[in-house]
Parts: sequence; structure tokens; C-alpha cells
Amino acid sequence: MAEALAATHPRRAARLLSDAKRIADPVANEYSKSSALAAVAGALAATDPDRAERTARSITDGYWKASALAKIAKAWNQAEAGQP
Repeated sequence: MAEALAATHPRRAARLLSDAKRIADPVANEYSKSSALAAVAGALAATDPDRAERTARSITDGYWKASALAKIAKAWNQAEAGQP
């Protein structure tokens, strides 16, 4: 949802993503937390790539960290190429 809002309502999308990260941070199950943070990082990639990278690098599960970083890299490449 936040990704869809980012193009038309970037401030609202940023608030939703901040809320999602705040909710995910205290999750005790590392796999679930990593999965949630990867989703947040991926959604942030288009609107706030620096924050997306910080979020991705905070992920402890290797699979989810790599997945998040790949989404960020893809978003950066698309932005550089001028693609949506």
C-alpha cells in the first residue's frame, strides 16, 4: 500500500512505512522481524533510498537482508534509467 501511495502521497507513505518499521522492530521472532523489515526497506527504496539501506542493513537474517538490498539496488537502477 505504501508503495502505491508513494507516487501521489509521499508524506502519507512515509508515515505508513515509519509505523510499519516501528511495529516490526520489537518483534521477537527474528525471521518474522527480518521479513517485515525487508518489506519496509523494499517499499522505502523508491522514496528514501538512504533510509531503505539503513533498514536493510539492520536485518539480521541473511536471506531477508539480501532480498531487501536487491530491491533497493533495483529501485536505484530504475531511477537512474528514468523508469517507473
